[in-house]
Amino acid sequence: MIRLLIAAALIFLSGCVHLDEYIQLNGDGSAKIVLRYSMPLKAMTLLQDSEVVLQGLNKQQKASDMPRIFNEKKLREHFKKFESVNVISLRVNNDNNRINAYINLQISDLQQALRKGLLPYTSLEKEDKNYVFAALYPYNISKLKQNPDMLQAASKIKVSFKVKTPSLINETNAHKNIANLAEWHYSADDKSFAESDGRFVVKFDASKLSFLDKKEED
Repeated sequence: MIRLLIAAALIFLSGCVHLDEYIQLNGDGSAKIVLRYSMPLKAMTLLQDSEVVLQGLNKQQKASDMPRIFNEKKLREHFKKFESVNVISLRVNNDNNRINAYINLQISDLQQALRKGLLPYTSLEKEDKNYVFAALYPYNISKLKQNPDMLQAASKIKVSFKVKTPSLINETNAHKNIANLAEWHYSADDKSFAESDGRFVVKFDASKLSFLDKKEED
């Protein structure tokens, strides 16, 4: 839900969007997720329009004037659907002509929560001798690069994405990787999000971890 709407915002907005995601995967299958995102207040109308487009494509009626990613009630309703998810903190506020959201979640079984749609386009699965965490910002990169306005909007987006794993990372496409921490950073002044493929992938050692297998057997 969140990442899909951010992708829609990326297409429609010309203002600077800030996204910050931190995901800590624990050895018992639980996880901590902290999400921070913000955008200029003047861009809210465009974000609302983008959500209307998405709802129309999904044949849904518009339920609120406030886009879901900045609607505390809708966010809490979403997270309440998952028994394994505990909302530690969730708040939305306006500051310096920007609207900001902060979400802190504790998840007892991340794999199952992701399979049920906690964070669309995000997964945690076993692959040979690794566990693979993968997240995606779902936008069509080829079309984006063909459209000057979309390309310019994407170049302004600021992204910080961090994944901490319970064992050593064996493979990742991260910009920075130290032992069990992978980091991606995009900004207008450094690596541009317009040049990315929107994928965040981490493969970490499964040799001493069997928490996912045990949960599946249960």
